[in-house]
Amino acid sequence: TAKLAMLDSGVNYRHEDLVDKFWVNPGEDVDGDEQVYDLDDLNGVDDDFNGVIDDLCGYDFFTGLGIGTWPGEDAGGPDSDPNDFDGHGTNCASIAAGATNNAKGVAGIAGGWITTNYPTRGPRIMCCRIGGTGSDGLGYINLGNAATAIDYATSNGATAINCSWGSSFSTALSNALSNAIAQGVVICKAAGNDGLDQVDYMGGLAGI
Repeated sequence: TAKLAMLDSGVNYRHEDLVDKFWVNPGEDVDGDEQVYDLDDLNGVDDDFNGVIDDLCGYDFFTGLGIGTWPGEDAGGPDSDPNDFDGHGTNCASIAAGATNNAKGVAGIAGGWITTNYPTRGPRIMCCRIGGTGSDGLGYINLGNAATAIDYATSNGATAINCSWGSSFSTALSNALSNAIAQGVVICKAAGNDGLDQVDYMGGLAGI
């Protein structure tokens, strides 16, 4: 099954149009019920020995922003809960992989029909939270967290990684991208919404 890693502000894994579309980490699904972010599976143990504890459907890698975060945003450091306060990541996940033919929300471009007679789920969403809403009310991501999340997604079998945000060079990010591309991961990068004709760092890289 294809795995789509969403590197963003998180994803609302309880959303009615997405709830059946998430990757459930089999190595952390202790009770084997394939329920997304199942509290019964939160045991504080790295059950699959991948270096991340309780990554049930991905992970919250976010360590904060230099400008501070908006009230209500989760800025408490990395943890197992990659839920989305900002909404941007959920929007991107819906465009990519919202369930089709279920009379709810939107129809994602990657397909997946959730019906009794045709339960083809399509790609599974891997949640990788790397940002959120800043104190100025705008959305931001942390590029250091992005590099870590790209490495995580690659090592956990992501088929594709979605990056709907701006970027600049860092050694960690460069190394993570090079490794992902070498492993055959498809990396999709937003063209940008900054009103400029120049591509940003990732936009100018071969293989993206």
